[in-house]
Amino acid sequence: QSMNAFAQLAADTFSGRNVTPEQSLGLAAVYGAVSLVSGAIGSMPLEVIDERGDSREVVRGGQLAPMLRYQPNPEMSGATVWTLVVAHLLLRGNAYLAKVRDARGVVRELWPINPANVTPYRGGKNGEKVFRVRIYTGDETLEGDFTSRDILHIMGPSFDDGVMGASPIAVLRNRMGVQLAQSEYQGRLDRKSTRLNSSHLKLSR
Repeated sequence: QSMNAFAQLAADTFSGRNVTPEQSLGLAAVYGAVSLVSGAIGSMPLEVIDERGDSREVVRGGQLAPMLRYQPNPEMSGATVWTLVVAHLLLRGNAYLAKVRDARGVVRELWPINPANVTPYRGGKNGEKVFRVRIYTGDETLEGDFTSRDILHIMGPSFDDGVMGASPIAVLRNRMGVQLAQSEYQGRLDRKSTRLNSSHLKLSR
């Protein structure tokens, strides 16, 4: 079974500084890039294309197209959901959305899932992909296995078995670890210098 989307590579680096996707946002360049790209793509209008037949037509009516574009779930707008999806792809290489169906089996809602809480592996019938999802309720941790019927998996580039996308942060963790360590070291030096200057002023008085 595969580990979660970030655990393809160890979080520790040559510098000794652990780097997770969330910690990488402490680098201004990473935060700026993720914010800019996810916000720009998330705000673009999403269109459903009907590829049946010889022509490719944009679907204007129905239930699915408006839901995807404007309101994937009752709490989040389309822009919010797709911005989050792109951010997950940029940080972890994978995005997961839970499908909520009505009594007829039609998908009515999509809810983003934190990629850190999903472990995809091949263990279903005929080797199909299965998603082990962990849900933290505050009092306990619940786990369950789901298939593609229940989970929409949007995957970035994969360099191994194709079960999950590669986390860009994991791939670049060594370089980021050095930068984070340098930033923290500079911060400690600045704080120490400020304290020394403050003590010097008090002694001078």
